[in-house]
Amino acid sequence: GLKFDLPEGIPFKSNYTFPKKWITSVADNLSQCDGYSLVVAGRRQPAAVHALVALLNKVLGNNGVTVNYYDDSHITRSSVNEMKSLSSDIKAGKVSALIMLGVNPVYNAPAELDFKKMLGKVKHTVHLSQYRDETGMSSEWHIPETHYLEAWGDTRNLDGVSSVVQPLIEPLHDGHSQIEMANLIVNGSDSKGYNLVRENWNAIYNQLGSSNNWRRTVHDGVYTGSKSAPVSVELFVNEISDVLTSYFRDANKSSDNSLELVFMADSSVFDGRFANNGWLQEIPDPVTKIMWDNAACMSSKTAKELGLKSEDIVTLTLGKNSVDAPVCIQPGHADGSVSVALGYGREHSGRVGDSVGFDAYRLRNSENLDFASGLIVAKTGRTMALACSQDNHSMEGRPLVREATLSEYRKHPEFAGEMVETPNLESLWQEHEYDEGYQWGMTIDLNSCTGCNGCAIACQSENNVPIIGREEVAKGREMHWLRLDRYYNGDEDSPEMVHQPVACQHCEMAPCEQVCPTAATVHSSEGLNTMAYNRCVGTRYCANNCPYKVRRFNFFNFTKDTPEVQKMVHNPDVTVRSRGVMEKCTYCLQRINAGKITAKLEGRTIKDGEVVPACQSACPTDAITFGDINDPDSEVSKKKKQNRNYEMLQEFN
Repeated sequence: GLKFDLPEGIPFKSNYTFPKKWITSVADNLSQCDGYSLVVAGRRQPAAVHALVALLNKVLGNNGVTVNYYDDSHITRSSVNEMKSLSSDIKAGKVSALIMLGVNPVYNAPAELDFKKMLGKVKHTVHLSQYRDETGMSSEWHIPETHYLEAWGDTRNLDGVSSVVQPLIEPLHDGHSQIEMANLIVNGSDSKGYNLVRENWNAIYNQLGSSNNWRRTVHDGVYTGSKSAPVSVELFVNEISDVLTSYFRDANKSSDNSLELVFMADSSVFDGRFANNGWLQEIPDPVTKIMWDNAACMSSKTAKELGLKSEDIVTLTLGKNSVDAPVCIQPGHADGSVSVALGYGREHSGRVGDSVGFDAYRLRNSENLDFASGLIVAKTGRTMALACSQDNHSMEGRPLVREATLSEYRKHPEFAGEMVETPNLESLWQEHEYDEGYQWGMTIDLNSCTGCNGCAIACQSENNVPIIGREEVAKGREMHWLRLDRYYNGDEDSPEMVHQPVACQHCEMAPCEQVCPTAATVHSSEGLNTMAYNRCVGTRYCANNCPYKVRRFNFFNFTKDTPEVQKMVHNPDVTVRSRGVMEKCTYCLQRINAGKITAKLEGRTIKDGEVVPACQSACPTDAITFGDINDPDSEVSKKKKQNRNYEMLQEFN
């Protein structure tokens, strides 16, 4: 029942058009899915776009099916207008005391507010935060805040379901939570968070006349009786049309060729709050593969027009503000646009995060929090080497990632297993036999993998994998036991992108085992390629012989200066390796052994799914499956029998 009558292209900023064919195809697909489609808008999109999306969902019959609306009057939202109002009051001398709870406005407030200078006009400033960050350094009083894992609290879901937040660890330091600080300000009493939360919930039970009680809520974690029903929403089409017309009219006023600047929350450090976390600084960006830095990302076409190459340093100017940034040419990036990640350029985040990258917040003002036009890019003549975990972005014709369209798969379902250059090679050594006992194996479904790095961080946390810093990773010495290769396919301006996690393959005929002079790496009876760290003398023959390049060598003793508090993050079940030792993925052997001990005590064998390695436990798309290949009923055995299953570099046997 929908009619789409589109012009040949919808103009945006006068130079770039979206093709009618693509839009028409999307519209046709949506119109055929009446009542079970879904249209969403990104968080950074303006109100006009969200209004249009709400209208589309209504027209498509999605409301009440795939889309529900809830009353969110209980949520206090951040407000740029209130921030500007506060700034005006401070300048007018109306604020004598300013209390800041868990925020860092000196670093991330809109640039034109110059919040650091404003704080100097306030007589008394109090800052509660986990870190003595940029705002804490500029405040009269800084109070240490508890970590969220140490504090009592409560929260409410979007649909109204309330929950008690319990601490998971004992407090490491004498900190105070935000609710404790707020209570001190309002009531003048220094009460513990537990007492405040329990008193609040007892008041809720009395108000609702509920038979529920505090112990039941803490036990269940949620109070289901607080759930709200969806509300009906009326859309005023004429008003939405006026908003859209006004927005696109303003968007097209700019007839010059100025560039667009897009601000992004970083995939690792987010808005800067995690900048002092070395694990996150050293994990490669899922797309650019850059570590320990942010960059000005742009398309190849835009870079050529500006006469730029990757790693050139440019000056980005927006209005009165400027910053210097290295260039990263990104295939598939929109033309005429430059993307910068927020969260870097910190001055007071800690010993890990200080002076890493450039501060994109200096270009961000209250009118352009997400994107802005009018960017000027100037070449400085300087360059800066970016630390990247991947230098080659093409498979060079090798079938490392094997893919086909659905129609091709239906015609030729065995395509993946047949893409081997020289199959059925005979081995020079006797093949391992696994007639009884366990044989551990893993599959990774590339249809599901999104390259999010969750598995790599989980592996680092579980297995005490050290961080080594920007200088060493720039030399290709990163220590991650699990890496995520990213490849492009197709035209540089509009490529397809695929991700492929690669860990130790635990080869049956492992080439690393044949060359180790001390038998430090050997094959187990359960199909694992194991490491005896105390026998390793660091010849690195095994790394040179590994075709997958997944073995890591400790060039330095990265943990000798680790502070005592930070040592608490180490997993006590896994060795903390020292200098001169080769290490790599173990399939989380400590978890396998824990499963064996439990099964032995109970007089049984390990059940399928009982042993879950760290990478599998953290994967948000369930792409990783692990288990006993000798068990024909195990999930991993079933997946290895699928016609989509294949082995990388199978021709090497």
